[in-house]
This record gives sequence, C-alpha cells and structure tokens, in this order.
Amino acid sequence: MSDPAFAKATADGRMHWSYPAALRFLRVLRAHGWQATTWQIGEAYRTAAAHSDAASVRAMFRECGVEDWQGSVGCEFVTRSEEDRHVYRYWIPRGLRDLAERVLRWEREHPTPRGARPDFVALGRPARVEQASLFSGSQK
Repeated sequence: MSDPAFAKATADGRMHWSYPAALRFLRVLRAHGWQATTWQIGEAYRTAAAHSDAASVRAMFRECGVEDWQGSVGCEFVTRSEEDRHVYRYWIPRGLRDLAERVLRWEREHPTPRGARPDFVALGRPARVEQASLFSGSQK
C-alpha cells in the first residue's frame, strides 16, 4: 500500500500544493508574530484546512531550496476546544522568517496572475538553519 502522504505527488515526485493558501497562511502567521493557532488561522480566512495550508508553505519552502523543508513549519498540539476539537499552534522558525518575508514582499510588489507562481529559486535561499533550531522551544 502506498504512503498516503505521497498520494498527491506528481510524476516528478513533487507534492501538489496551493500558492494562494501558502500566502494566506504566511500572512496570518506574520500578523500574529509568526505563530498562530488553528482557531486564529480559521478566523482570519475562514478555513478548516490549516494543516493543508501549512503543507503548502512547506512545499513552497522546498521550491525555494530549503533543505529541511519538512521542518519549515512547526506544529504542536495546544488543547481541545469546547467542541472537543484539537487546537494546534503553528509557527515559522526564526531562521526562515526572512525568507517568508521575502516571499510576501515579492508578492506585494509583483502580483502573480491567477494560477501563476514566481520563480522561487530567484527569491534566494535563506541562511542555513540547523535542524535543532527548527524544533527548539526558543523558536516559538
């Protein structure tokens, strides 16, 4: 049986992802100091798919050349809501916030037509981020 995480992989092995969803997700995280809960994300743009949007950000960072793209968006369980739903907190590690800012700034200065994506490699690679710093408590 195939791994469900790769169910949407394209022929070249890359995952399908949404550029608009990645931008929305980054905007919300930036507005909340580079971290936000599923509730804050849902309130900001009426989504119940925060985890999918985080996956789009990870895929976008992969396109930008981030080596540890799978760890580029932190996620941890916070609590359960009154409706017994899981509440997670997402964050962008400090070492990748500059890249996130460059992507958002580039989009403001060069709005892409519907369906088009910028050349992410041209946006430049961030400084190397050590694996430990992606998950340490100081990055939250």
